Amino acid sequence: MTDLSVFHDPTSVAVVGASANPAKWGYWLARGALAGRERRRVYLVNTGGGEILGTPAATALRELPQVPELVAVCVPPAQVWRVADEALALGVRGLLGITADVPRAAELAARVTAAGARLVGPASLGLFDAATCLQLAWGDFVPGELAIVSQSGQLGSEIALLARRAGIGVARFVSAGSQLDVTIADLLRDLAGHERSRAVAVYLEDFADGRRVFDAVAALRAAGKPVVLLTAGGSPAGRRAARSHTGALTSPLEFVDAACRAAGALRANTPAELVNIVAYLLTARRAEPGLPAATLPAATLPAATLPAATLPAATLPAVTLPAGERVGIVSDSGGQGAVAADCLSRRGLAIPELTGVQPALAAELPAGAATGNPVDLAGAGERDLGCYRNVTAAVLACGEVDSVLLTGYFGRYGLDSPSLAAAEREIAGQLGALAQQTGRPLVVHSMGADSGTATALRDAGVPVYDTVEAAAQALSAAVTLGAALGRPASVRQAAIQRCQPPDDTTGYWAARELFRAAGIAFPAARQVGDEAAAVAAAAQLTAPYVLKAGWLAHKSEAGGVLTGLTDGAAVARALAGLRSRLGDGPYVLEEQDTRGDVVEMIIGAHRETGLGPMVTVGAGGTEAELYRDTVTECAPVDLAQARAMIARLRCGPLLDGWRGRQPADAESLASAIVAMSELVTRLPASVAEVEVNPIRVGADGAIAVDALLISDGKAAR
Repeated sequence: MTDLSVFHDPTSVAVVGASANPAKWGYWLARGALAGRERRRVYLVNTGGGEILGTPAATALRELPQVPELVAVCVPPAQVWRVADEALALGVRGLLGITADVPRAAELAARVTAAGARLVGPASLGLFDAATCLQLAWGDFVPGELAIVSQSGQLGSEIALLARRAGIGVARFVSAGSQLDVTIADLLRDLAGHERSRAVAVYLEDFADGRRVFDAVAALRAAGKPVVLLTAGGSPAGRRAARSHTGALTSPLEFVDAACRAAGALRANTPAELVNIVAYLLTARRAEPGLPAATLPAATLPAATLPAATLPAATLPAVTLPAGERVGIVSDSGGQGAVAADCLSRRGLAIPELTGVQPALAAELPAGAATGNPVDLAGAGERDLGCYRNVTAAVLACGEVDSVLLTGYFGRYGLDSPSLAAAEREIAGQLGALAQQTGRPLVVHSMGADSGTATALRDAGVPVYDTVEAAAQALSAAVTLGAALGRPASVRQAAIQRCQPPDDTTGYWAARELFRAAGIAFPAARQVGDEAAAVAAAAQLTAPYVLKAGWLAHKSEAGGVLTGLTDGAAVARALAGLRSRLGDGPYVLEEQDTRGDVVEMIIGAHRETGLGPMVTVGAGGTEAELYRDTVTECAPVDLAQARAMIARLRCGPLLDGWRGRQPADAESLASAIVAMSELVTRLPASVAEVEVNPIRVGADGAIAVDALLISDGKAAR
């Protein structure tokens, strides 16, 4: 049974283990269930019978006048099997397992599914659905628009509590618990049709089911429901020993971030950051069709500068996202404006100088006021609150920014001087109208974030925060979401289906030939086994040469690589020396890449447990671990995505021609990234990782001069 409606709108509910003691779980489950009895039949079960919260309690499920659709089980672990067996025998459709440490829990879950029922839990903190008045959880929830799905019940409750303090209510809450039947992926996919949920918060520790989770996230994004993910520890790969350079350079969270980008989700680092982001997503709303224009001063908003809609309506129809990373800062304090600029810059956002609008700002502000970016009102707002509106309007409409942050005292005037409250709230409404009409988001950091003005701002679609750090977090996340709205899974799958797995994947020669067949260039080379073969191979290649012990996983450390060989005689002597030290084996003679002004890069790929194929590019060579400059994405990628990966690298400018050097052929590197990303999707499961390091990028193309393939726990390079 794939239908999960029994967990959000059952026709009847029974709480087994109901209690009148407020210190027990059974009390909160009973109390919450009874709150929805106008919509459904509610039954309480306790082995002692009697009356609980004014409602008669049965001693067993079989005593109830009808079979309940959903049974919440909150009894000691040793009794869970008895309750579950009784419920399944009666034909119960859904079980909510609150009890933790259930004996043979996996076996119990299998019995539930075999009976055609579903199980949330065990070890669940419960569930809540505002649309259907269903509450089977500890505590109370304020109805709202945020859905929370959490592997950890208590952390999910913390998110709900922080959201409540931020004025955000909950549309649906589900603590997944042990996920022995119903999983996080199931619960997320079930939210796609939940009209009340406008944004989704997810806490997840285990990504063993990551592909299904992120497929569900992509479905939510397509349904117009942005997802913010919180995790701890990343994926299981974080516990594996790094056997390749890219394995040592990448962290588990980088793979999660790549999956988030591919699915169009955001990742937060803390519950508070998650709520800050959600506050933006639920507040910064685009103007609805037919919305009447606000009454504003005629000169405030030049109509000619208004952009088209920020985001295609089919993607995220209710959220205004910045079209780029340029932020205009308006402040009534020079210090607060400077701190805001620092906070935004640390998050990679641009603070452009506002050249075109400075004359208009100078006419509005006192002499000597800062009219660049940040813009400082220099006390003008205190003399006339309309200055906040006029200056913000000019910056929003100037065409030099993609969003605006207003930081400082606005929102506090009405608190400290009640006579100004009405005027301040009116300006707040006008600011919201300005943001909607321009299609450029306005975010406010206010010293009065709990004021009536702040409420008016939020009602007008302007997110308000009590710290500038929180405002910067939210705006940065909005920029990220606006720039990376995910990749269609069907496109990725089509690329995977076009590929065929190779045959031989052992040894360095096989590795380099595998990569060459995939489209990655290598120097010309020959396999050699003895001195005579080496001399013959040298005659077919162009000096200088490189001689490699092809079977060694770490050739350089073992002295298995000799460079700068100038002729056949030198090659023969070098091979004789290697054979005496290392023994016989498959050696490889290659032409040495002697081009100047090359940039050494690294490309690696692997299958991440639970998340699928990944490709990484970064600064390469022997100092790769020192620089630790990499970018990872889900594989396969196309050329546009590969170019974007290169652009995000700190070392990327080296490819453009650093300090007078000849520019390198970055397009050939992008093509190699695409080739590696497609290759990893068609390799057999026995191949764990593939890598080229370095791949030397010069003006005339990219050439890989070393290759690594890890298969069945063994490396060949």
